Amino acid sequence: MKKLIKISKKVSFAVAMAAFSHMANAATASTDTMITATVKSPTKLSVDYAPKAPLIANKSNDGKVFAIVNVSGYAHDTTGSSLRFSDKGGVSGRLTFTNSSDPTKSFLAKMLYNGYENQPWINNGPGGIMGPLPERVFFYIKVHDQTVITPGVYSDAINVTVLNQ
Repeated sequence: MKKLIKISKKVSFAVAMAAFSHMANAATASTDTMITATVKSPTKLSVDYAPKAPLIANKSNDGKVFAIVNVSGYAHDTTGSSLRFSDKGGVSGRLTFTNSSDPTKSFLAKMLYNGYENQPWINNGPGGIMGPLPERVFFYIKVHDQTVITPGVYSDAINVTVLNQ
């Protein structure tokens, strides 16, 4: 479901909500799955991921589940301790997370351009920061510890909010 609300002549918000299911295999660290969301030329992208059930039995998702964004274009490289994402060419950026009031149920992720939220996120090829973000963005949900994950299909919802300018 995609909704476009015009705020002004220059700014509009596109909100996309997509239900997805993924198969979790019995495994330990770095088990992952992929969500695909379609966005349109954002300057800021927020991801609100709310699991219906913990991916690890009897454990909260806080500190256990995180997302990596994989885009089809090129992104400016950043550094720091925040979570990383990379494009097909291996050029990486980062995600920072803010837990909600109930960190076992949801978290908020924001893509940062060179570490600053107020700067446009634009990328188009190596060596140049120009052009829009590709419309298709892949969210990889990973479990990053040594706990065995119960095999099965997990069904969740993802809410992608995009600011277009």
